[in-house]
Amino acid sequence: MLKLGFITDIHHCDPQLTSHGIVADGHLREILAKLKLESVMALIDLGDRATETDSLVGDHALLLEVAEVFKTFEKPQLHLNGNHDLVRMTPVDNAAMLGGPVGSHVMELDGFELIVWQLNPRFAQMGRALEIAATDLEWLRETLKNSHKPSLILTHFPLDGAAMIANFYFEGAGQLLSGYSNSAAAREIICASDFVVACVSGHTHWNRLTTIDGIHFITLQSMTENATTYPHPALSYATLEISDQQFHWTVYGADRVQYQLPLRPTGLHWRRTPPALRARFERLVAAPSAYLEPPPEAELEDIKNFRR
Repeated sequence: MLKLGFITDIHHCDPQLTSHGIVADGHLREILAKLKLESVMALIDLGDRATETDSLVGDHALLLEVAEVFKTFEKPQLHLNGNHDLVRMTPVDNAAMLGGPVGSHVMELDGFELIVWQLNPRFAQMGRALEIAATDLEWLRETLKNSHKPSLILTHFPLDGAAMIANFYFEGAGQLLSGYSNSAAAREIICASDFVVACVSGHTHWNRLTTIDGIHFITLQSMTENATTYPHPALSYATLEISDQQFHWTVYGADRVQYQLPLRPTGLHWRRTPPALRARFERLVAAPSAYLEPPPEAELEDIKNFRR
């Protein structure tokens, strides 16, 4: 049985907006102690450990405080960088303090592959969406091509492209800051794999589940967010247990969630809309009057076969 612990968006800082960042240090110790009692095999930190201050010295000090707490957890750890982690500090700075590798990498654990996909999370312009670099897409494609074990893909930004309706930060115009503009390209690579079972992320400060092609795209609530638990912080953390073809995701704290989901069997994919039927849908959208027109014979045969 694989059992992992997850935490994200600690945002160690002075209180800002809905985030109780000032509580991060003390509560992080408590949460890590609880995860130790849960006997997780590894701890995964999905990023945004601290919210930036007005100086590099201040940012460094906050991350150092968080890193010292992580050192109290004696199991293997995986750390991703979030957008706040890289406002002034570099990936090398973060890796040096956390004692981990820089960039994307893979950890094998109990018959699974944990794929840390470290994409660029740093906004150069706040009014412009981020894009996954071609080199990162190629890295994932090659990694999955060489993978023959059930795999979890770990990122800071979610990859499901889901709507942000009612999200405190990302509803409306903020949607473009909630993920990558070309996340569909990542999903195409992910769904082409026979082995990916889930993608887990943080960033959007809520709990979310989307299932695409049998793959579970899960987003974890921020540890210090209170938008959904006002006026108290959510103090969220999660465990993932995979056993007997079952996928158990449990979020603890004030914003609790529990999913018991099937584990996608190796090589199983959902049926996709055949090209002829998709082309007909596109014509109907473009010209609704075409609904009453009979399709061409060849297309009609394809649609009949599809219905079988």
